[in-house]
Amino acid sequence: MNDDMKMDFSTDIEAARKKRVKSFKLNLDNKAAEEDANSDVFGSNSDSGSSEIDTEASAKMMADDFSDKFSLHKYTSADQIDNENSSDEIFEGEERAIVDNDDEDPSLEISSFSNKEQKYKMDKAERKAAKEYKKKEKARLKEKAGKNGCLFRFIWLCMVVSVSIILGMFMWNGMRDLLGINRPEEGDSIILDVPPDMSFNQIVEMLKSNNLIKDEFFFRLYAHITHSTKGFEEGMYTMRPNMDYEAILNTLQSGQRPTETISVQFKEGMTVRQVAEALEDKKVCKADKFLELCNSDTFDEEYSFLKEIKRNDLCAYKLEGYLFPDTYEFYIGEDADDSVRRFLDNFEYKICKKTSNVAGYPEAVSIERVIKDRGKTLDDVVKMASLIQAEAADIKDMYVVSSVFYNRLATVNTGGVSPYGDYDLDKLKSDATLYYPYSAQEDIPQEIVATFKSNYNTYNIAGLPPGSICNPGLDAIDAAINPDSTNYYYFCHKAPTETDGATPFYAATFSEHQNNLVLAGLV
Repeated sequence: MNDDMKMDFSTDIEAARKKRVKSFKLNLDNKAAEEDANSDVFGSNSDSGSSEIDTEASAKMMADDFSDKFSLHKYTSADQIDNENSSDEIFEGEERAIVDNDDEDPSLEISSFSNKEQKYKMDKAERKAAKEYKKKEKARLKEKAGKNGCLFRFIWLCMVVSVSIILGMFMWNGMRDLLGINRPEEGDSIILDVPPDMSFNQIVEMLKSNNLIKDEFFFRLYAHITHSTKGFEEGMYTMRPNMDYEAILNTLQSGQRPTETISVQFKEGMTVRQVAEALEDKKVCKADKFLELCNSDTFDEEYSFLKEIKRNDLCAYKLEGYLFPDTYEFYIGEDADDSVRRFLDNFEYKICKKTSNVAGYPEAVSIERVIKDRGKTLDDVVKMASLIQAEAADIKDMYVVSSVFYNRLATVNTGGVSPYGDYDLDKLKSDATLYYPYSAQEDIPQEIVATFKSNYNTYNIAGLPPGSICNPGLDAIDAAINPDSTNYYYFCHKAPTETDGATPFYAATFSEHQNNLVLAGLV
């Protein structure tokens, strides 16, 4: 209760009590008048004067006694303003006095000189004052509750609007991602390589990292609602950037084969690493998976020519030399082992199955048949053909270069010494082998370039390298089978120009070779 309300109520109580006192005094005056009348009939003038004095004294004494009893002087405005606690106690006391007025002893409220009508009037005034106060207090509380209610409704409305906006934005962005609207309609296809037993969490991470989904939480929610968190099939998948959630999950769970194809040409002399990079660049398969298969025995049971390859721990890639150069048609996102099989199938057909007329044979024979009849192994011929492919300037040069390498290999029986007295010729010393499996020094990873040593470096090893250094074509293979007959042990090439190709120089002795290096501009 505020101070103004308390003061108003106290003022009303005081006014009511003053009215009661005034009525009480009027009652005393009436009684005095009656006594005066009696005195005129039964008493003398002296008695009358004495009675009047006694009546006035008695009235004054009773008024003082009434004033003390109801303590009218205590409820002043100064007292209420001076002490808030005191005013509260006064107000509560007065309120109790009003409420309990009917239960109090009448003798404590007024003197015995008051009649019942007078007491009723005084009590009625107090009850009216209390009723007015309660009415004002009720109105004040109602007004306050109205103000508080408006503030509460405003805050509640703000909260509802804020939550609605946030929820609406979440649903809007989620639905756009669900339908693929927030991702580009055009763009490169994305290849996903899903290994066996991949978990749902791993699938989500893969999709997120490849920007196939934007809202990871909404995708998880959709997958759980549609019960699509299991059953992902192993394989390579071609995914469009704007696929919706349903299409993504159906594709990964169906194991369906890709249908989009692409044609890729592989030139003679490309290495396994270059082939793998080209396949990944064309979205056919992952390069690391392709390279892993190229250094495994996965296909030995399918292709007999692979079984004949002697395992060598120094060999970088077992299938180097057997990825036959040609133009191939691939599925976008196909399995890496399918890609490898395309190369091996072509090699098997061209070298082992396809027949042609060869001098000295009455019937058409395969290249593999000719190799075996010459007392060579297919693997050694492929290794030699890879060296020829990497070193020769043109097809004609291939047969001469082949003769140089075979002449050098023949010195193994003489300790590497040629008929002209030159030595160390059992080493083929092919520059193309210096950095294999890398194509050039700049391709070597920076962290190992300082200590790198190639196991294929034919300046350091005698004979053929541990494996092929590239994938040769038919011409290089034929040159490896049918070299020219020469007495050369050295060769070099003058760099090609815009109008002319590389110019080859051959020599039988080291001194001649030194002169050729000068002519070729190499020293």
